[in-house]
Amino acid sequence: MIQLSNSTILILHPDTTTEALDTEEIKSRIYRACIAAGETDSWIADDLSLAVEFALLTKEQRMIRGEELNQLILSTLEDAGYPAVAVEYKRVATAAPPDFLPVTEQSVQQVLSRNLAMDTSQNTQIVSKVLKSLNILGMEHVSRGLILELGRQFRDTDFVIPVQDIVPEEPPKDSFILLPQDVLRRSVSKQTRSFLKSGILQVSHISRLFSVLRIDLSLIAFSELQGLTKPVTELSFWSVCGSLAAAIDELCRVADSVCKEHGESGAIPLPLSLTVHDAAQFAETCMNVTEKNELDCVRSLLGTFTASLRRQPFKVRLQ
Repeated sequence: MIQLSNSTILILHPDTTTEALDTEEIKSRIYRACIAAGETDSWIADDLSLAVEFALLTKEQRMIRGEELNQLILSTLEDAGYPAVAVEYKRVATAAPPDFLPVTEQSVQQVLSRNLAMDTSQNTQIVSKVLKSLNILGMEHVSRGLILELGRQFRDTDFVIPVQDIVPEEPPKDSFILLPQDVLRRSVSKQTRSFLKSGILQVSHISRLFSVLRIDLSLIAFSELQGLTKPVTELSFWSVCGSLAAAIDELCRVADSVCKEHGESGAIPLPLSLTVHDAAQFAETCMNVTEKNELDCVRSLLGTFTASLRRQPFKVRLQ
């Protein structure tokens, strides 16, 4: 079960029906595309899918067309340096019927501003060039996909800074790592380190592919450490969770600080992704709830806890 910062993103299909975004399904599709392209490291698919989710959550609108979603995923894969994965993803993606718009400055502006990261000057120039190209072709209606592809083409050709030819060198094996997890462990307080050693909290390395702080939480291990009696209630959990919130806050603060020290200030503040990997088991064994209600009970228990964190997670995953 996935909770996306208490926000639901809807996919709008051409027949006007909608459905909630299934982030696990996106991750699975990206993973299959990675395998087909020869990228077998699982962290790549995980980081790429998180990057897509984060991009969706930073948009103002809570609804996205299916065609726009696929374009966003493709551009994320390409911009991350995995064009072969993008090709494989596009090859197996279900093609939605084109969503045609009238060829006007307003329609071109709407599509490009929603999907391409550009400043005001770039946006104005690219909108003008796309509109001129469509008018030369004599088109009165055009698909959103074609507008986006033309905009991306003009952006990439007109605003690329020329670089000198450099003899390529083989990168170090760990060149994708922005912050190794052992460095983060050594940089925190004794209390937070004890949570990491006991398995209550686990942190992953932070990669350059998508710089996100991923923290895994074990509710069972934390409850046992605090000596909570069964059944654990929301009140009993809230009475002792202050130290846990402080530890997560410290991990966020220290991760930002270490990144800044290494000259990676552009990555901060790091987005926070929180996974509770024993949520279902905790609800069953520690809260004595039925299987039907187990994740709802844990979600309710965690609601006030996550709200108390200084950095709100953009994604909370309950397993």
